[in-house]
Amino acid sequence: MTARAALALLLGACACTPDTSGKGAPVAFDPLPGLDPVIARAVEDARRAVLESPDDASAWGDLGNLCQANDLAPSALQAYARATALAPDDPRWPYLSGVVHDGAGDHDAALADYQRARACSTHVHPALFWRIGNAWLATGQLDRAEESFREALAAAPGDHAGWFGLARVCLERDDAAGAVDAVRSGLALEPRALYGHALLGDAYRRLGRWEDARRELELAGDAAPLYRDDWTDELGRLSRGSFQSRWLRASGLYEHGAIGKAIAPLEELHGDYLVNPTVLKLLAEAYSRTGRSLRADEAFASLLARQPEDRQTLTAWIEHTLRTHRPELARQALDVLLATNPEDGRAFFLEGALNEAIDKPAAALDSYRSSFRHDQRNPGTRLAIGRVELELRRWDDARATFEAALEAGGQKAGEAYQGLARARLMLGDLDGAEEALASARDAPGADARAIERLERTLRQRRRDR
Repeated sequence: MTARAALALLLGACACTPDTSGKGAPVAFDPLPGLDPVIARAVEDARRAVLESPDDASAWGDLGNLCQANDLAPSALQAYARATALAPDDPRWPYLSGVVHDGAGDHDAALADYQRARACSTHVHPALFWRIGNAWLATGQLDRAEESFREALAAAPGDHAGWFGLARVCLERDDAAGAVDAVRSGLALEPRALYGHALLGDAYRRLGRWEDARRELELAGDAAPLYRDDWTDELGRLSRGSFQSRWLRASGLYEHGAIGKAIAPLEELHGDYLVNPTVLKLLAEAYSRTGRSLRADEAFASLLARQPEDRQTLTAWIEHTLRTHRPELARQALDVLLATNPEDGRAFFLEGALNEAIDKPAAALDSYRSSFRHDQRNPGTRLAIGRVELELRRWDDARATFEAALEAGGQKAGEAYQGLARARLMLGDLDGAEEALASARDAPGADARAIERLERTLRQRRRDR
């Protein structure tokens, strides 16, 4: 018997032996030589906790986590079932049980678990809607899948995954144009989501746009549909250390803002997978964002030596050079990026940021407008245009730009209202400025200090009148 099979039998016994009276029955565990030491210690801790507290739902849940992380699906399901019985109001255990069923292809059982998890709590994590939508999609229930993905978007408007789910529904309905629109909306929120490029490539292929399809599919590589949530992310530390689990943990830390904490696992991954450019690129970005400029320079130099015209690498390098105030290097990389990607709205946006950094606002405005012409779905582009128009004292243009940005919607309404308030203020529309400031106070992305400064200016203007 292999060590993995023996571990499965052991943990299966753990999940079934204690009785349901609340006292628990004694369990005999056989030694399992040959197990990975880290997993062996985790097994000892998990089984000890279950033996000591057979009516502790968390102990059973931890045991289920360990089984799930190490591909022991039957034992994980048994442990989660026991945890659910002991804590019927806790959504974690039926949710994770549903993830296990989904992974095994039993989508009907997964749906039952997900619905049970949904009934446990009034606050539903958007990941649950996304997984329900995926399960409905797998069973061919497209209308229900669409409903779930729209619920995911309503629960988290700034998250890209709901858009990708809607794109998959469109593709199943042979609506390739609708899929393109949905994917672009998602990529505007998270440009690094490689699975979006896979969907976009599929949609372009169906539309007969072969060159576009080839480009997007090359960007995507082997990307798979993934959703970050704390409960499944936690499983990564319990796994046997596969590349996928380690990558999910490291990239999850980065995407959730714990960039400093992501560096150590990324460095370990890079040490084990030196030829993987995806790991090295994220590590370079993590170094850059935490102020480790020299290490970032080394990492980007290695990447650019291998892939001197790679769009994502060039984009990240330009962002790094702008962040570290080296406009000459940014200009060199931008020239390459624009030459190889002449229709790339992001490249023109970075050119606008560079022109702002070197105090060329008129040139920055031209670049941002070029970016907007190529990609009108990025809400940050309109805000950048309005910001530069304010700097150039083009008050009417700025007012129109910020009004258009608010009409289009987005996650930075606070910044748009602030820009609109300033434009109206400079045009003498004091009532309009006050109205915009009132809206800015509670809007996402608002800068409290900027609002206070504008309010002081507004009060002074009223006194001067």
